[in-house]
Amino acid sequence: MMRVVFRVDASFEIGTGHVMRCLTLAEALRKRAAVCTFVCRSFPGNLIKEIQKREFDVAVLPFDRNQTKHDIKGPIHAKWLGDDWETDAEQLKLYVSAKAVDWLIVDHYALDAHWESALLQHCRKLMVIDDLADRPHACDLLLDQTFGRDPIDYHHLLTRDCHLLCGSQFALIRPEFSALRQQSLRRRTKPTLRKLLITMGGVDKNNATEQLLEALKKCQLPDECHITVVMGATSLSIENVRIKARHMPWPTRLLIDVKGMARLMANCDLAIGAAGTTSWERCCLGMPTILVTLA
Repeated sequence: MMRVVFRVDASFEIGTGHVMRCLTLAEALRKRAAVCTFVCRSFPGNLIKEIQKREFDVAVLPFDRNQTKHDIKGPIHAKWLGDDWETDAEQLKLYVSAKAVDWLIVDHYALDAHWESALLQHCRKLMVIDDLADRPHACDLLLDQTFGRDPIDYHHLLTRDCHLLCGSQFALIRPEFSALRQQSLRRRTKPTLRKLLITMGGVDKNNATEQLLEALKKCQLPDECHITVVMGATSLSIENVRIKARHMPWPTRLLIDVKGMARLMANCDLAIGAAGTTSWERCCLGMPTILVTLA
C-alpha cells in the first residue's frame, strides 16, 4: 500500500487551484489503492473542510495572523507560506517522521529546493507541482502542466536525475471532463449564445465577479440569454454578487461550490473566466472562453 502526503495550501491570497488539482491527483491515486493525506495551514480561505468532505485526512498546521513574519526570505511568493520555510519543514517532519511516506507531493509557490532538501530523507520520493519555473528544486519528479512549457525552462533549476513532465498533455483533469468531451464538442457545431457561464475562481479575488456583472449590463447579449455564475464558498463577495444577479437584464443564477461542474460547462455556450486550473477543463470540453488574468 502506497502512502502519499500532499503539502499544499489554499487561502484568499493563494486561491483554491493548487488544492483542487492536488485533489484530482489524490482521487486518481486512491483508485489505485494509495492512502493520501493532506497537510495544510489554516489560512483564512482554506479548503480543509472541502478536503475532508472528500474523505481525505488533513493534518492542520497553525496560522496566527498576529505572529505572521513580514521579513520572510526566499522565493517571490515566500510570504504565502505564513512562516519561514525552516519552521514549515520542521512542522511537516513531525508529521511524516511517524509514517512511512512513499511520495511527498508539494504544490506551493513559496517553497523551493531548501525546503525540499530538508524533507528528502523523510520520504522515499518527492514530487513538485509547479507553473512558474522561477526557483530551484530538489525533487525526483516535477510536473508543470503549462501550455507550451519547454523542459529547457527548468534546465538550471533541477538536478540531472529529476524526471520532468512538461506541457498541457500532463494536465491534471478530472475524468468526468474527459467523459463529456465528445458530447460537448458536438453541441458546438452550430454555435449559439443562450447559456453564459461566469467562473472567476474559487476565491473571486478583488470581487472580479461583481465587476464583470456590472460590465455585462452594457453588453448587447441576446434577449434569450441565461447567465450562470459559479463561486466558491470561501469567497467574501457572495452576498454582493447575489444582489447584483437579481438586477441583471437577463435571468442570472448564482451557484456555490458546484459538484457537477463538468456537466454544467458542457451545457453552456460561452465562458468568461479566470485563468488557472479550470482553463484545462474548458479546453478539454472545447468551450469558447473569454479569459481574464487575475493573478
